[in-house]
Amino acid sequence: MAVDQSGKQAATVDARREELRTAFGRDAVMVRAFAGTPDGPSADLDELRPRDEREAAEIVRWAADRGVQLLPLGAGTQWIPSLQEGAEPLVVSATALSGVVEYDPGDLVMVVRSGTPLAEIERVAGEHGQWLPVDPLVSERATLGGVIGTAAAGPHRLGYGPLRDWVIGLRAVTADGPIRAGGKVVKNVAGYDVTKLFIGSQGSLGLVTEAAIKLRPLPPERRLLAFKAPDVEPLQSFARELMDRSWSLSAAEWINPALAEACGLPKEWIALLGTDELPKAAQGAVEGWRRLAREHGLEEIGAWAGRDADDLWSRYGNALGGTPALRLRWVMWPSQVPGTALHLHAGRAGGKVKDGPGTAGELASSLREESTDRLFVSGGLGTGEVRAAWILGDAVPEEAGHHILARIAAVTEAVRSDMGRVRVERVPFAWRKSLLGTLGSAAESPLSRRVKEVLDPGNVFVSADFVGGV
Repeated sequence: MAVDQSGKQAATVDARREELRTAFGRDAVMVRAFAGTPDGPSADLDELRPRDEREAAEIVRWAADRGVQLLPLGAGTQWIPSLQEGAEPLVVSATALSGVVEYDPGDLVMVVRSGTPLAEIERVAGEHGQWLPVDPLVSERATLGGVIGTAAAGPHRLGYGPLRDWVIGLRAVTADGPIRAGGKVVKNVAGYDVTKLFIGSQGSLGLVTEAAIKLRPLPPERRLLAFKAPDVEPLQSFARELMDRSWSLSAAEWINPALAEACGLPKEWIALLGTDELPKAAQGAVEGWRRLAREHGLEEIGAWAGRDADDLWSRYGNALGGTPALRLRWVMWPSQVPGTALHLHAGRAGGKVKDGPGTAGELASSLREESTDRLFVSGGLGTGEVRAAWILGDAVPEEAGHHILARIAAVTEAVRSDMGRVRVERVPFAWRKSLLGTLGSAAESPLSRRVKEVLDPGNVFVSADFVGGV
């Protein structure tokens, strides 16, 4: 009797699952389900969760000997790679590698296992008046290893820099076994900075098992102001002058009406400005923002301090990062941010995304042409980053899907022409191939290929789907 291809594949998966149970124990093998949509595929992949670095190394050796590819994941709250047709990688999860290994508050350095949730790091450090000064837009379940793999960042990157500035060392299991990069001291200049290669590598080079991170004292005074702009032109001139001043900004974001409403703010275009300076310096910055805003026709709609400011930033992060969505981040010249954000919101395909009054006026007049309630847009006025998160339901009509992809392609083409780039931060499993087909891949660049050849010559780990010039 003939057996079709799907039957052969299922038989192969069952045989491998049984071999895994024999090698690592019947209770050690779990199944990670990646949901699709009614018009797209789903996948159920076998998963192992090593409890220490030795077990992780055994899994890697087992996979290398059998030609099985590994897909490193944390809690799985972010990027899911575009697997080739028929690919059945083995998920190796770091979620069991959890907990603080070493922490001396006097040194402002913490050594943490990679599967530790960010919320746990925040809790432990907070007991000593310290924090990890990054606020990635991810679920509370997200782990440090997952954030390292995706190089996730949030609005306070403006004031504190990216995650790569705060990870000073790590341990990882590669195809050649465990390695250590960097160390536990800030002034570490020995050898090549391999740590940076793993940040943003999407698990394509190995499984991170442990990381040493720098901490900072908690901000003495957190202040946050919100202004609404009548149109994009005054906001652009306001943003340019704001960045030219010496006021200490910890964050500066522009958010669209749908995202503003999700944050509990009026449903309008709103600029959020934050500072973490000492009270006297913070008050001086706030007074300067207010004067500048009045000069450019912006209206203040609210001011928050302390826990109230933290709560609003938390609502902002949860709206963008905690909702199942298709989320992308474009990086560009800061002057392009307002025009690009408005372009995404309006959904007008084609054309360059410039900051001139003609393009901005045309886009502003088109805002009423379609509903944008299911699209969150934010722009970093100082970082040059624009995010768009589409809140996708269980079933997305084909026409709507094509429209979203066309909008993504148009903005990506425009910012690329000015040396911009795009990064996928979250994508539903069923959308991953369509999205890469729209954006193209940069994974085969000579530099990416050479790094992969050196650290993973046998291609044991699933290659990352770097896109858009990354």
